[in-house]
Amino acid sequence: MKYLSSIIAVLLIVGCFTLPIGYYAFLRLAVFVAAIVVVIADYKDGVNISNILFAAIAILFNPIFPVYLHSKVAWTIIDAVVALLFVYKTYHYFRREKQQS
Repeated sequence: MKYLSSIIAVLLIVGCFTLPIGYYAFLRLAVFVAAIVVVIADYKDGVNISNILFAAIAILFNPIFPVYLHSKVAWTIIDAVVALLFVYKTYHYFRREKQQS
């Protein structure tokens, strides 16, 4: 889980640059799946702000009913913020693992 969130963070940071549309389709699917996995994995801790944020990320990046903002700047900001949230999740997973051992 910790590696998944760090890989997604890197993919999102790369997505801040101008790339072919195929990359963004892949990014949308990858972030959607990763956000759902994070929500499911953390659900055992109960519903908290993190679960709500990652559920909102899954809705925003869902490939079934895509959200179109028609602005590269808006998506760049969203990608950067979501990347920071995935970096935080990576830190959280490493910290939790360290406390358990």
